[in-house]
Amino acid sequence: MKTALLFSLLLLSLPTFAITFDCQGPGIQLSIDSRSPRDIRVYLRGEAAQAEGIATPTQIDIVARFPMTGEMTLFARVGLAAQENYVFIRGQRLNIFCR
Repeated sequence: MKTALLFSLLLLSLPTFAITFDCQGPGIQLSIDSRSPRDIRVYLRGEAAQAEGIATPTQIDIVARFPMTGEMTLFARVGLAAQENYVFIRGQRLNIFCR
């Protein structure tokens, strides 16, 4: 009985917000792992960085600072190829698509 209760509590404490996004643009491909609103990780060209912002199933709006690449800003509506979707990195604004 105690074991079942402990197991139930463990399952309830697991993150329920885990979302993974793949984003592609001209010459850029990145992956975003959002495990909770405060734990968003971005992977780009072999680098990983903690990001600040929001990542919901419908929209991503984040800023990440990579050790070698520098700062990256990304805004995208997930699943839509729109002009307003962009990544700003190394002084360039690139259109991006995230799914």
